[in-house]
Amino acid sequence: MTGLTSWRRALHSSALVALLATSLTAAPPPFEYRGEHRGPGGAFDVLPDGRLIGMAGDNVLIESALGSGVYEIAGSFDPGLISEFGASFLSLGPSGNRFVVGDGNFGGARVYEVSLSDLNGGSILHRSFAHENYSAAWYDSDRIAIGAADPNTFLGEVRILDLGTGLSTRVLSLDGASGGVSFDRNGNLFTGNGFDVLPGGSETGDIRAFDAADVAEILSGQRQPFAFADSGRFIGRVLSAAGLGFDAVGHMFIGGADFNIGEFNYFALADAAAVARAFSGGDPLRLLDLFRDDPQAAPFSFYGAKFNAITGEWLVASGSSLTLYRYAEIPAPGAFVLLAAGCGLMGRIRARAGR
Repeated sequence: MTGLTSWRRALHSSALVALLATSLTAAPPPFEYRGEHRGPGGAFDVLPDGRLIGMAGDNVLIESALGSGVYEIAGSFDPGLISEFGASFLSLGPSGNRFVVGDGNFGGARVYEVSLSDLNGGSILHRSFAHENYSAAWYDSDRIAIGAADPNTFLGEVRILDLGTGLSTRVLSLDGASGGVSFDRNGNLFTGNGFDVLPGGSETGDIRAFDAADVAEILSGQRQPFAFADSGRFIGRVLSAAGLGFDAVGHMFIGGADFNIGEFNYFALADAAAVARAFSGGDPLRLLDLFRDDPQAAPFSFYGAKFNAITGEWLVASGSSLTLYRYAEIPAPGAFVLLAAGCGLMGRIRARAGR
C-alpha cells in the first residue's frame, strides 16, 4: 500500500508539474502599469540615454533629463513643411546621431533627415527626400523602411530608402492600407494590413513577417517585391496592426484599431515565444498570447508605443503623446517557484518510493 500511495502521489505531482509548465507557456507576457509620463505631444522616439525626442507641430523637442517630462525646443522646421495634423513619425537611427521625420502629408510627401549635432534651437538644417510616409523602422544604419500609401493606387507598400543614395526600393505591396513596420532582432520584416479595402486576400489587422534573407535579395535585385496577401509568414490578426515594435526580449507591441468590427480600446503586447512560434510556422497569435490594456479608458481609444531600453518600459500613447502610459515587464517568480517545488516534491516521493 505504501508503494501504491507513493506512486499515486508521484502521479499527482507529475500532473501538477505538467499543468504548471503548460500555464507558463500559455500565458500572456507579464506586464504592469507603472504610471504616467509627460511626452512631447506628437511623434517621438527614445535617445540612447533614455531621454525622449519628439515633435510638437513644427518644433523638435528634447527632454531635459531622463524621466523629467520637461522639454526644450531643439530646433524648428520651416512653417508648412510638416502637415497640420503632425509628423507621421520621428525615428532615431541605430547610431543615435541622426533621425528621420515623416512630414505626414500625402501626395508629394517628403521625409527629412536631421543630424542631432545640427540642432541649435533655431531653424533645422536637413536633407529632404521625396517619399510618401506613414510608419518607419530602420533597416540598418543607412537605410530606413517606410510604410505608406502609393498615391496612384492608394494601396499600402513598404519601401526601403537609402539615405546615402536617395534610392527608394519597394520591397512589399499590400492589398490594403499600410500598417506598422518593424524588424525583429534577426532582421526579419514585420508589417500589417492597416485597413482592408479589397475583397478577398488579407484583412484588417493581419500581420505577416518576411525573412531577412529574402528582403536582402529584393534590395540587391535578385528577387521581386513581396505581395503581402500570399507571401511571408502569417503571425496573427490583431487590431489594425499599427505601431508594431519589439522590446529587448522580443515581445511585440501591436496597436491601432479596427472600428468596423469593434476592435479598439486596447493595445496588445504579444509574447516573444508566441511570435517565434508563429514565425516558425506554428499557430498564429492567440488571445492568451497577448497582454492587453486600455490605460486611457476613453471611448474609441487606439494606441501606439515606443520601447525605452534604458528604463525597460513601453511608453504607450493614445492619439497625442502628451500623456505616455508606462508599462514594464515583471518577473513571475511565483509560477517558477511552484514549478520548482513540484519538481522537488516529485524527487522526494520517488526517493521514498525507492526505499
